[in-house]
Amino acid sequence: MGAKLFDVVLRGYSRQQVDALWARIEANEITSDELRELAFDVVMRGYERHQVHAALLEEVKRLEGRSEG
Repeated sequence: MGAKLFDVVLRGYSRQQVDALWARIEANEITSDELRELAFDVVMRGYERHQVHAALLEEVKRLEGRSEG
């Protein structure tokens, strides 16, 4: 899948938290239910929140499709 890139904005989600989560996603160490329950800290110079939400929604759909197939 490769590393996910998000825009850095004035106030966004913690880059450290999102990067750590993305490492778990790439290693297939997380479930769709866990993704739905996540919350990130909003910090200065963080990742753009809408981009992160959209990417996580795609991952939830991917994980749910994999479990059904």
